[in-house]
Parts: sequence; C-alpha cells; structure tokens
Amino acid sequence: MSELEKPVTIQTRKLVVLGTSHQLQGKKFPRSIDDQCYRDMVKQLILVHKLDFVFEEAAGLAPTDAELLAKALPEPIGYMDVDPPRDERDQHDLSGETGDNYVVDLWQLPPCVARTEYVDKHAAREEFWLKRIRGQAFTFALMVCGHAHCLSFSFRLRGAGFDVENCINYMPHDKLCGHAGQT
Repeated sequence: MSELEKPVTIQTRKLVVLGTSHQLQGKKFPRSIDDQCYRDMVKQLILVHKLDFVFEEAAGLAPTDAELLAKALPEPIGYMDVDPPRDERDQHDLSGETGDNYVVDLWQLPPCVARTEYVDKHAAREEFWLKRIRGQAFTFALMVCGHAHCLSFSFRLRGAGFDVENCINYMPHDKLCGHAGQT
C-alpha cells in the first residue's frame, strides 16, 4: 500500500469540563473560598486522565488554583485563561456585563435576589473560548468554568468536533452557603 493509499487517522482531542462556583477557583476571585477538596479534585483529574492542558474561565484573576497545580506538576502542563478580564472584553467584541440581579422580594431580610443571565452574551463568550481552545495543541485537557456553562459549553465543544464524554459539576453547598452540617 502506498503512502497515498494509507488511511489517515485523525485523533480527536478530548476535554473534561468541570463546572464550579468561581469562588473556589482562586484567591483573587470575589468572595473566594479556600477549598482543598476542589484542588484535590483538579489534581486528581489531571493525573488520572493524564491531561496535558488546562483551560479556564478565569477572567484575568491569576494565579488560579488550577493554574498553580498545572505548573507545579513534576512535568508541568499547558495552561490558558480563555476568558478576558471584564475591562478588556470590549476589545474582543464581548460584553463586560452578562447578567443582572433580579429582586424577588426586597422586603425580606436579607432581600430575596435571583440572577438573570443574558444568553446571547454568554454564548458569545463561549464562542470566544472555543476559538482560543481550537488554537492550542493538546490531546486531553481540562476546561474549568462557572457551573452555569458546564453543559452548554460541553455541547458547544462537541458540536465543534471535540470529544467530551461527560462534564462534572462541583458545588459544595455547605462551603458556599455557610450552612455547614445542614443538607
């Protein structure tokens, strides 16, 4: 069989998507929470899956825990913050504001507030992340993002030809809500 007749094997690049609260990603995030379990999980994902790259929605709030872990390995792996800082998003035709607080009951103490997210603005950010990920050389990577992006970005990655078998949501409510011991 000649070289021209040999079948071409195209290796699909894989990702594990980890959705979490931004509060857990590192010390520079607003209202950050130090969570050793989060760091252990990121390190375990890297080692068990033999990942060679970490992508993260970190918005310029470096260094993140995932970044520090990627760089501290005996054989450091690649790292990229795929999300520009809020004050630089307009340079990439992205919106700095992607949602608003929605007041449900102002008279309740503390006030009952929800959050509304602008789907088009988040979709534009996810497309930007996808473009940055496409431009990197890797075989198997971790993508850390806010929990609201976990499934939607997994679908977007799959639609772009990446192999995403599953995604993980890590939300330690006892740590995030201050209700330790309650379920």
